[in-house]
Amino acid sequence: MYDQLKAQGRLLYDGKWWLHEQYRFNYTAFIPKNMTADELTEAGFNCRRRFNSIGSIIYRLFEPRTNLRNPVRFFTYIIYNPVFKKEVFEKQGMSFGCEEKDRENAGSNEDKEEII
Repeated sequence: MYDQLKAQGRLLYDGKWWLHEQYRFNYTAFIPKNMTADELTEAGFNCRRRFNSIGSIIYRLFEPRTNLRNPVRFFTYIIYNPVFKKEVFEKQGMSFGCEEKDRENAGSNEDKEEII
């Protein structure tokens, strides 16, 4: 798939999204057919938002073949889902690596180490 997208010139971020400074968490890393990359990014986020809605979480909670199979699964589900729901919204659009201000602070710390 990667090679096909590369041959078609549909890879974004120079084909290495995980290294690119402009890539943001959960953004589309390729140009899809029949929609823009931004539309796909938005559609993916909307799916995650619906999946992590209170109604969806409650509906999935009472699934007898998975979350109600045993107490460990039930409590794991109860504990993990609020954390995951919060994380979905916090990470959307977050940059990978350190922020520019973190880089500046790291640079000033390196200068201090050289002085010592």
